[in-house]
Amino acid sequence: MSRHAPKEPPLTGLLGEALLAEGEERKAKTENAAAGLLAEMELKATRVRELILAQPPNGLLGYLWSRFFIGALDHHKKNGGDGGPDSTLLKRFQFVLEYLHAVWSSHKGDFIEAEVDEDKANELLVECDRLSDTAIYYSMASSQLPKRNEFGDASPNIEFQAKSTWILIRGHRYQVLEEEFFNFALAPHKEAIEAAYGVTSAEVAVVACTRFC
Repeated sequence: MSRHAPKEPPLTGLLGEALLAEGEERKAKTENAAAGLLAEMELKATRVRELILAQPPNGLLGYLWSRFFIGALDHHKKNGGDGGPDSTLLKRFQFVLEYLHAVWSSHKGDFIEAEVDEDKANELLVECDRLSDTAIYYSMASSQLPKRNEFGDASPNIEFQAKSTWILIRGHRYQVLEEEFFNFALAPHKEAIEAAYGVTSAEVAVVACTRFC
């Protein structure tokens, strides 16, 4: 696959038709759209897992971080050194990194030992983008399905807001406790960090929080 493959559109056509329909036709089309998007989302999630496990963990992580920093430097140059980080770039890589953690922490077998396949690494980025998009469209469709309406006419909107927030919070969940987390996680390695890099683990925690909070 080309590393510059265009973003694949989700089942927006069927969903659009469902939202414009009325009565039983709307119900049937919404159910079809939701079922199709759910199946598509499951296929993409499976592909994401396959792509992650097809690569050596350290090599894949290093490659993705290098892509992130190159993108961040390009953004910095284009803006003349002014402004904050590229929010789109940050969102994209935080989303991918959270899936890396989820897959690696749940994998019980051995990890592959090989060179990083850059085409597969870039396909992983594309598939994660597509998975995120498909999940948003699924939350739109599933929120419109007939069900109990605890909040009356506002129920579909409230359900969509809850589901879409759950999706978009990927990679952004622990910002309030970020520095506290890094201090806790790095403290046992403080001597090794100081010996290798000449800085304390507390300093690393502060910088990490400043960069990514």
